Amino acid sequence: GLPMAAEAVEGSVRFTEAGLHEGNLRSRLLGGETVLVAAQRDGQLFVQGQGVVTAQGLAPVVGTRIAARISGAANWSGTWQGKRETGELHAEADLRGLKVTLPAPLNRPERLADEKLLVRTESARPGNILLALHVGDRMNGRIALARQTEGWSFAGARINFGGAPATAPTTRDVYVRADLAEVNADQWLPLFGGG
Repeated sequence: GLPMAAEAVEGSVRFTEAGLHEGNLRSRLLGGETVLVAAQRDGQLFVQGQGVVTAQGLAPVVGTRIAARISGAANWSGTWQGKRETGELHAEADLRGLKVTLPAPLNRPERLADEKLLVRTESARPGNILLALHVGDRMNGRIALARQTEGWSFAGARINFGGAPATAPTTRDVYVRADLAEVNADQWLPLFGGG
């Protein structure tokens, strides 16, 4: 899993023999306040969430070198509807509040993007979920999750910047493709621990 954890969790949840029945939680996650509300509707679990992701809160996900070049925050909201042994996710994040001073093509000191990041379940089976994500025409991707005994875990990702739609990942790797006029690898390598 990702090296992140919720902090200052407060609220209540109620379980039945079938599992989570309802709940209302407030916490700090990825640097900002997060609120999750869960309820049963027509025998299915429905979770609604909203919150804020801060630049500092992204450090466990993107690394401290990249996080140091991000400022601001992004509001997000989403829903999860449980369906038998899988579920369906719909989420969005407003990226206009994040400012990024990374090498090209991600040098966006005014705002990361005008478009929202949209994430949705593309397909779901009892042991696998495939998420589709996109930010307008700038970026699209697929993230695979696999059920393990301790819960869901990352099973691979393919992210495309510009160009053709990303295909479903077939390995646990993260594959990034960019259709760019130019990129200076010497500026990027130090951010990933090389150079």
